[in-house]
Amino acid sequence: MVKNGRHETSANGFIIHGRDKLTSFFNDYVVDIIAKPELYARMGIEFPGSILLHGAPGTGKTYAVKKLIDYLQWNEFYINSG
Repeated sequence: MVKNGRHETSANGFIIHGRDKLTSFFNDYVVDIIAKPELYARMGIEFPGSILLHGAPGTGKTYAVKKLIDYLQWNEFYINSG
């Protein structure tokens, strides 16, 4: 495991400690598609338009997304629909 700037990486890429299934999901369906766009384009696979996470309050959904945004170095936008 290597500390690279603001995020941790391993041979598998993005890591959320203690959340192995979510880490695997993000690596397979987000990080890998971004890292290899030509490969996925040849297979007709596009980046997902959105991802819906569900679960009880306090289970780490927002934390996980913030870690992914940080890893990808994307901008973060807050939208209040109220």
